[in-house]
Amino acid sequence: MRGRSVRPCLIERVRGWDRSLYAFSSLHVGFTAIGILGLLSGTVGVTGLVVGCTMMVQETCLAVHGLTQEVQAGDKSETTLRREQTDNA
Repeated sequence: MRGRSVRPCLIERVRGWDRSLYAFSSLHVGFTAIGILGLLSGTVGVTGLVVGCTMMVQETCLAVHGLTQEVQAGDKSETTLRREQTDNA
């Protein structure tokens, strides 16, 4: 074990166990189907997260833009009110 890292040894053991289980099982189609379903569900999950995050960023940009417009409109109305008060005084 000297000179070898622990991580590659563990990976080799896991790979060997996986291959031996697959080789001695009569359910080759079952293992393949479960693997494909796992890969498919993971892909769908990651795609959903990416789409959801993209939509959330777009909505945040729209909200910030709307708030900016409200603040600018509020500043204009306050300026107009101040002018009217100054003119009346």
